[in-house]
Amino acid sequence: MPAGAPSLSAVVRAAAASRFTNCICPPSNAGTPDSRHLTLAQSRGIADTLALPSEGATLPLYRLEELIEPATLQSLMDDFYKLTHVPVSIVDSEGRVLVGVGWQDICTKFHRVHPETCKACIESDVELSAGVVPGEFRVYKCKNNMRDIATPLMVRGQRVGNVFSGQFFFDDETIDYELFAEQARRYGFDEREYIAALDRAPRLAREAIETALTFFVKLAQMVSRLADANLALAQNIEERRELLQSLQHSEADLARAQAVARTGSWRLDLGSQRLVWSAEVFRLFAVPPGTPLTYELFLAQVHPDDRASVDRAWRAALRGERYDIDHRIVAGDTIKWVRERAELEFDPQGSLTSAFGTVQDITERKQLEDELRDKAHRLAEANRLKDEFLATLSHELRTPLQSILGWSQMLALGPLEPEMTQRAMASISRNAQSQSQLVADILDVSRIITGKLSVDVEAVDLRSVVANAVESIRPAAGAKRLDLQIALDDQPTHVSGDAGRLQQVFWNLLSNAVKFTPAGGSICLAVERLGSQVQIQVRDSGIGIPPAFLPYVFDRFSQVDSSHTRRHGGLRLGLAIVRHLVELHGGTVRVESEGEGRGATFTILLPVRAVREEKSRETLADAGEEHVPAVWPLVANALKGIKVLVVDDETDARDLVRSVLARAGAVVATAAAVGEAMEALATARFDVLCADIGMPGEDGYELIRRVRLLPEETGGSIRAVALTAYGRAEDRMRALAAGFQQHVSKPVAPGELTAVVASLVRRTLGA
Repeated sequence: MPAGAPSLSAVVRAAAASRFTNCICPPSNAGTPDSRHLTLAQSRGIADTLALPSEGATLPLYRLEELIEPATLQSLMDDFYKLTHVPVSIVDSEGRVLVGVGWQDICTKFHRVHPETCKACIESDVELSAGVVPGEFRVYKCKNNMRDIATPLMVRGQRVGNVFSGQFFFDDETIDYELFAEQARRYGFDEREYIAALDRAPRLAREAIETALTFFVKLAQMVSRLADANLALAQNIEERRELLQSLQHSEADLARAQAVARTGSWRLDLGSQRLVWSAEVFRLFAVPPGTPLTYELFLAQVHPDDRASVDRAWRAALRGERYDIDHRIVAGDTIKWVRERAELEFDPQGSLTSAFGTVQDITERKQLEDELRDKAHRLAEANRLKDEFLATLSHELRTPLQSILGWSQMLALGPLEPEMTQRAMASISRNAQSQSQLVADILDVSRIITGKLSVDVEAVDLRSVVANAVESIRPAAGAKRLDLQIALDDQPTHVSGDAGRLQQVFWNLLSNAVKFTPAGGSICLAVERLGSQVQIQVRDSGIGIPPAFLPYVFDRFSQVDSSHTRRHGGLRLGLAIVRHLVELHGGTVRVESEGEGRGATFTILLPVRAVREEKSRETLADAGEEHVPAVWPLVANALKGIKVLVVDDETDARDLVRSVLARAGAVVATAAAVGEAMEALATARFDVLCADIGMPGEDGYELIRRVRLLPEETGGSIRAVALTAYGRAEDRMRALAAGFQQHVSKPVAPGELTAVVASLVRRTLGA
């Protein structure tokens, strides 16, 4: 009677719940011992009552059904039963009968049907299988008075089932029929059929049982080994599957990493010359995956200019040298830079067998390196130009200072002859103007760089502007005996522009022509109306310009070479300012020269526009200023009776302003600091305040702020002009916003200063 190791309480609960409906119902021919097999459905039907684990037991990790081949073992057990008539079953630890043969009617039709006898069977099964160690068996008379045998099935120390035999009697055993008849009556069995079933139960010799038991033990061991082997095989297959899956994941990660890093790998078998590329190398080289690869194919992908050097590097690597090179490849229509590295591999005998390497796309790095080199070159060039500019600036500042200081010291020594005095004063004035122009050019370039250079647009007659520029340059041209010619068109040449800035353009071109034309040469300035444009052309017979330098003529700080600067002077800013001012007027400028010694021609084209007669300011920088004429004559007594307070921390500057205003008739008081100025305002009334901006401690902005806080009767509404070396447009706007009515940049001519003060007084007094 096959059985497992059930929990008694579990069996009772199962029996009460199902009223044993899960017990076996044998087939119609179940009375024939040779064909008494349990079907799989029948085995599952009694699983709840057969070999259930004890309470608190842990279910097995292994399922016996998955570790053996039940069909093969069933065939083997069928043959065993035919030879021995010994019933046998293999039952897993969950009570499922996997293999079974020789089940007897007395069990299937009677003992396993009635609740009490079924309970007795299961209790016997529990006692029979409990505590049996591997390699041993137990023979036991069940509680229904029949013989049962069990031996365990073990897999890796874990019990996965049992081999059962039973439902028999020993042949030398006397059957107590009265006992079985009494059992039939007790449980309500048909006594005659019950005894008949009892007679059909096998009677086996003890020797046969001993032999069968030995077989059962060996069978259990064989099944255990088979299950263990199958388990090991299954685990091996699972491990291989997991390894394969892990390998696939690793390969996918590697491919992704190579794509992200733009670095592929390759392997070359030097014996077979078989070359293998990773997917990333195929992508880098733009070669279709699956293309047969050889060293020759790789070399064909290398840029033609690099092919020989790459081949030499590889052959050197085969001789033991390091293979680490940068080169170009042609990937489709794209040229890329790659870095290649390789390691050679040797067999145990030291013979070279293969090579493994990487290919990295370094195109972006090379582009960055090129950009850095270009920036470094441009930075070095900028530094060189800066050094040259500073050296030139020093020269340009010192040269006029030499004349100014020299003549000033000569005049300080005592009276000079009238002619020499005139020469001294002319030289001082000319060199001071040169210094002023130098500073103006530097400031203009600063405004150009910061985008703050603006123009005041009005109706401009180019002929008069050109005439003024020519007259301003005529003395310098005469000193070199240059033939200065002017050709003006009779047609109207009015444009919309800034007369002062346009005159600056023409003066720069004429000044350059004078500077670079040898004595006795010629300069021609022509103005011509060409449809909707006006052409202004300056031609000279000077030293000319080399063709290679023509594209750079209008760049800041550019001259043919530094020797021109030393020979002719200047900061090389004029032409850059010319181009910017012309473009601000919507025009163009170009230069032509047939080469050195062949002169040069500068051509400006300006659009002729519809012009408004009234002036239109295009910048807030000049807001609040009155128009002051371009020439400021110094008129005696022009400021007669006007009271002016001059504030400047520089003694010389303060004394100069005082002297100029006093000579024009003003009554002047001075102060060296903001505190002194406030004291002066508290004790006297003034018509105009002239104040420096850049004073230490409290500056001119703080002064005007404090003044505007005063009551009107103590000077709070005084007219004020800022006299400062800060001459940028934003400086002018800041001064006007702070409370000044005028902003005048230093150096200021005496006549200009007088005119500015007079304009403020007229505005106030209505004069």
